Amino acid sequence: MIAENSPAIERFKANKASAISLVYLLVLTTMALLAPSITSGDPNQLDLGQVLEGFSGEHIFGTDHLGRDIATRILYGTRLSLLSGVGAVCFGLAIALPIGLFSGFVGGVTDTIVQRFVDALFAFPAFLMALALVAVLGAGLTNVIVAVGASTVPPMIRLVRSGVLSVKSEDYIENARSVGCSSSRIIIRHILPNTLGPIIVQATVYIGATIIAAAGLGFLGLGVQPPAAEWGAMLGEGRDYIFTAPHVLTVPGLFIFVTVLAFNYVGDGLRDALDPKTTKQ
Repeated sequence: MIAENSPAIERFKANKASAISLVYLLVLTTMALLAPSITSGDPNQLDLGQVLEGFSGEHIFGTDHLGRDIATRILYGTRLSLLSGVGAVCFGLAIALPIGLFSGFVGGVTDTIVQRFVDALFAFPAFLMALALVAVLGAGLTNVIVAVGASTVPPMIRLVRSGVLSVKSEDYIENARSVGCSSSRIIIRHILPNTLGPIIVQATVYIGATIIAAAGLGFLGLGVQPPAAEWGAMLGEGRDYIFTAPHVLTVPGLFIFVTVLAFNYVGDGLRDALDPKTTKQ
């Protein structure tokens, strides 16, 4: 556990943009979890008598082309968008972490083979890979998480491997070998804890990237299917009304932008907090 007054936490607090971004993400997540208590409306409730209404006291973000309250749909959509981003990164890490640890620790021919395979995967743009996987697996939240998560595996393997290579030559690793520690014990007790910092930082940034990728699939109609509220799907539904009712498109777009920016700032703050050498003077 990190003490409340630890230098790392103090450095994170000193980065105002990162601290504010973390507060925003915590508030957004809390509101999404408490959505049924905060809003009394159904995100899929149609009201054809109030179609494409602008901002008002009754509908603070207006209504969409079916008269559904956009604010309510944003709150419920937050659940799906954050779940897509966090779930995809966790899925990618679950695959990349053991492969990267094994490849970097073993080295030699095994490492070369793994890295050539990773290089081949890098030939495919991440979103194109996710798009191809969704085309094979089909639409839906679970398939989006798998497809987007799989596209994060190559860079994560490379990141984990680089961390292992920088740590395994340290003296304490040689000391552990000299006293008879097994390879698995060295990896779990010594190498993994000392490579987690950069992995956590990059994973935080990847959450923002995966939210964008999931929203892109939703925009194309390949993500979470209607009538479920999801930010990318809301963008897709609103694109026909960009000139007549721009709020239908801009509100979910702004939430995607601000949320992804917040994850990037939090990742930047974690990097500075966990590695003081990178802190800007």
